[in-house]
Amino acid sequence: MAKKVKVKINGAGAVSVLTSGGVSGYLQSHGQRTVEAANAMLGPIARTDMYPYRLSVWHGSSRARVSVGTGGFTSRRDNAKNNTLLKALGG
Repeated sequence: MAKKVKVKINGAGAVSVLTSGGVSGYLQSHGQRTVEAANAMLGPIARTDMYPYRLSVWHGSSRARVSVGTGGFTSRRDNAKNNTLLKALGG
């Protein structure tokens, strides 16, 4: 029978890892690849759309965060019709 082991997580250490530059860089590169894949699937864009799909990066108090979203009418319509962001993530 397996022996039970208790693990206690160092909260401050976990926060320092989740807010580190390495994690932030990884999230940003993964988000950028997703944006590029989504924009590659997008057809012709409207002249008013400056950024079809966009990437937002910010640091919270406990972790780095990245968000990929639509940037204008063309990308909103395309994502609603074709689930482009989901496909760009590989889902």
